[in-house]
Formats: sequence, structure tokens, C-alpha cells
Amino acid sequence: MCVIIPADVLLAFALLKRDKISFEQIQILRETIETQNPNIILDISFPSIDLALYYYPKLFHKHGQYISRSSDFPTLGGNDYIENEFLNLLNPEIKSAIEKSL
Repeated sequence: MCVIIPADVLLAFALLKRDKISFEQIQILRETIETQNPNIILDISFPSIDLALYYYPKLFHKHGQYISRSSDFPTLGGNDYIENEFLNLLNPEIKSAIEKSL
């Protein structure tokens, strides 16, 4: 069974570990995860990333070739908010596979 992970979930996960991520790093991350886990598909298409930026402006901010945490990230609850809003939706096996690649 294939699982499609949208860009907002991937960005939330990545930005828990770092302050920003480049589009090139997102592409490398996708290739790494999908190669190691053929049942995971990361949707990092422009529309998926654009929707993440549109729906979560208080979390994600685009700066040139990077997407970073917004200045509101800590006031939203930071890690707890991300865990409850995005990561609880993931199967523990998939969550682990993504975490290992970060």
C-alpha cells in the first residue's frame, strides 16, 4: 500500500529539526525517502508546496530558495502543535522512515 505524504506534513517534520530547508534539500530528501521506502510517495510538487505556504502562513515562510519556520512558530505551541496537527496522522513506521532521513 502506497502512502502519499503532502508537502505540509514533510515541511512540518523537517522544520522541527531545522530552522530552514532549501528546495534542493527537499528534493534530495524525497529521493532518499522514496528510494529507501518504495511505499512512501512525497508530494513536493509546486501546488502542494504552494498550498502548504498558503494554508499555514503562521508556520512556513518562503525566503528565496528556502522555506523556514515563521516567527509565529513558537507562539503556536511549536513542537506540540506540529506533533498534534501533522505527525499524529502518520503511521509510526512511516514517521520513523522520514525521521531517519532527516
